[in-house]
Amino acid sequence: MSLVDFFAYSDGQQWMAEAACAAPNVPHEWFFPDEEKGETSVRAIAICNDCVVREECLAYSLLHGEEGVWGGQSERQRRRMKRHAKEQALEESNQAERAAEEASS
Repeated sequence: MSLVDFFAYSDGQQWMAEAACAAPNVPHEWFFPDEEKGETSVRAIAICNDCVVREECLAYSLLHGEEGVWGGQSERQRRRMKRHAKEQALEESNQAERAAEEASS
């Protein structure tokens, strides 16, 4: 059993075993590039692009704050996604409050 298989089944995340990155010929390091050494996440993201569990992986990483490339997104990209989602939720909340105030006037 690979390390990915162990974590997938011990955490109830069986989808991880189906991930393209779980293949034995895929270097784990590609998903955790060292930017100080000039490494990029291009290879990891390319693998994720055709992965059958990409959506599950991205959702998992957003919920758990994972490091590295997950679901075809780098940490920086996922931080932007979270920030955008928070901004959008705040705007929707503000719109709902304004609508409620107008309705009660």
